[in-house]
Amino acid sequence: MDWVSHAWGRAIMTALPGVRFEVLGREHLRASKEPFVFCANHQSVADIPVLLSIFPHFKFVVKESLFWLFPIGIPLRLCGYVPSERDKPGAAERVLAKSELWLRRGSSMLIFPEGTRSVDGRLLRFGQTAFALAQRAGVPVVPIAISGTGRVIPKGRFLYDFTGRVRVEILEPLRVEGDPKVVASRVRALIQNAIDRSVSDS
Repeated sequence: MDWVSHAWGRAIMTALPGVRFEVLGREHLRASKEPFVFCANHQSVADIPVLLSIFPHFKFVVKESLFWLFPIGIPLRLCGYVPSERDKPGAAERVLAKSELWLRRGSSMLIFPEGTRSVDGRLLRFGQTAFALAQRAGVPVVPIAISGTGRVIPKGRFLYDFTGRVRVEILEPLRVEGDPKVVASRVRALIQNAIDRSVSDS
């Protein structure tokens, strides 16, 4: 199912000839065979097919309500994605436990530390779940900066713009040592700097 999702993501990106798609930093992942916790900023629903088109094997945390939405919920369940059960007792621990299980099976995890999409492209506050998970499982965090998807499919709008440039920069993996909150702040700064570089290069 991971390969099916990967093929779906690639098909989506191929079907958008007006979008110039650029990926930087793949070399940061080639030297390691261990799984990662991918931490990406979240501008748009387009982030999902973009990331699926790049990485062939990972799971991600999904809003629980989407698991009950037909037909989207079927592939979500078949892929083994982790439901985010907000505001339920013990929800955070269940997300950590299920995500850690996938990591120990060798599958990377994708988490959007902002928790939701940004309306104007500015980075929101980063939560600590991704960093606590990486520390708990003993795997590296990989910061990922996504630029341009907020214009393709803006949050809360129905007019799409399938033109322009989408840039994904994969930054160097890092270990979570000490307070996860401190690492979350550092990763947020790294992603913001990468986004700023992308804007200045365009």
